[in-house]
Amino acid sequence: MHTPKVSVLLSVYNGIPYIEEAIDSILSQDFNDFELLIIDDASKDNTACTIKMYSDKRIRFFENADNIGLTNNLNYLACQAKAPLLARQDADDISHPNRLGLQYELMSQQPDLSLLGTNVQVINAKGDVYEEWFLPDDDMTIRERLQSSNIFCHGSTMFRKHAFEKAGAYRQAFRYSQDYDLWLRLAKIGRLAMIPKPLYKLRRHNSNITSRRALEQLHCHLLAILTNKADSEYEVDAIERDSNLSPRDLLELHFPGQILSNQQWYIEQLTLRTLNIHASGARLSAIKTALQILKLEPEPWRIRWLLSLLFNRDSKPESP
Repeated sequence: MHTPKVSVLLSVYNGIPYIEEAIDSILSQDFNDFELLIIDDASKDNTACTIKMYSDKRIRFFENADNIGLTNNLNYLACQAKAPLLARQDADDISHPNRLGLQYELMSQQPDLSLLGTNVQVINAKGDVYEEWFLPDDDMTIRERLQSSNIFCHGSTMFRKHAFEKAGAYRQAFRYSQDYDLWLRLAKIGRLAMIPKPLYKLRRHNSNITSRRALEQLHCHLLAILTNKADSEYEVDAIERDSNLSPRDLLELHFPGQILSNQQWYIEQLTLRTLNIHASGARLSAIKTALQILKLEPEPWRIRWLLSLLFNRDSKPESP
């Protein structure tokens, strides 16, 4: 039986109306030696029916009876994967036709490379490009930036399955930022790189942006940083042992005082998130996220900034 060179992992929940475009972007790749593993996480729309309409033999489709979340789905698909290289694809994004081929070529040429991403174009619900991410492509700069922020777009990445398994896969404690936590651990195993070409389109739209989960995402982000900076394995093992707790509770239990000492970091991250949401056109979600900032720092200039969002004025937050 033929073993594919790349396994593409795609987890989807309520993927209509973008799932077909995501799947088609993979099936139309110039590089053909791959399998596409798709798991439907108990969608309530017609996602499963849409996927079943495809007859391409490279697709392997799985269905969940209950919703179990992205982390569990990706770990399951990785276990099912036959290829030595794993690539991600999100259900509402688009891969450039050259993406897999260029990534496979570089991963083959550099066996010490454990993680490879690409530059990204950000698109709106209609597919219009309104932003491009020019990311560092050398290992040293990537490592420096990775210490405080996730510069890899999850859906654009390719990584080695043996490195993924050695790193411990996606950790259960991370409902969000599971990719960032994994990158920090893959960085301890091999080199990191970025293809300096926009080979992936990341879609931003109302349904994939919610201010309700913004703070939990930031808690997960901080948890990833602190656990991977830990000198001993105690904290890392303990995080998995207590993975039933919320990210905030995990921080307070294992890293007491860190939430308060990192408040300014939270404000900066929330501000960046608010600007990105506002740029995508999701004005109401941006305002809701801005309100999270005001709870932490109710300064007059912050209030003026919120008013500027309400009235579509310049949304760049600058203190007086």
